[in-house]
Amino acid sequence: AEALKKEEAKKPPKPQQVKAAPPQPQKQPTERTFDQSKIAALLDKRDPSRESITGAALNSQAALGTAKGRAADNSATWGAMFRQQVERCWKKPYGGVEAQKVEAVFTIKLKRDGTLETMPVPLPGGSSPYFRVYQESAQRAIIECQPYNLPAAYFDEWKFFEPAFTEKFS
Repeated sequence: AEALKKEEAKKPPKPQQVKAAPPQPQKQPTERTFDQSKIAALLDKRDPSRESITGAALNSQAALGTAKGRAADNSATWGAMFRQQVERCWKKPYGGVEAQKVEAVFTIKLKRDGTLETMPVPLPGGSSPYFRVYQESAQRAIIECQPYNLPAAYFDEWKFFEPAFTEKFS
């Protein structure tokens, strides 16, 4: 009897029978539809962080800049204020057809009180005699019209800029 018990102990246990899983119902193949936006998204290699966000997806917390808008720091706003003040002193030379093509650009550095910190520096431009006369007249106007009345709260934005003088300036 002991020999039978030893033989039974040596025999590996019988594997338990596993019930076969019921067969999965086959999925009906979904009909593929053409979606141009999905294809465009695959082709778009731009960095997603550079895309603009609008509407409901817009974050209510400002990530850059200030939480409160500052419209007056817009260069178009104080640039227009500067332009309006220069126009009262600027005596434009008559140039006929050539005047439509001329653009004189200056580097200007202002002090907090609106006066020039340094003389306006003309940037390279045209070489015609009319251009030189035009550029000199604009430079005289910049010097004569100071001090400029610009918003002191935004001094850091307008203390250094480059206005362009054209026939469309006025």
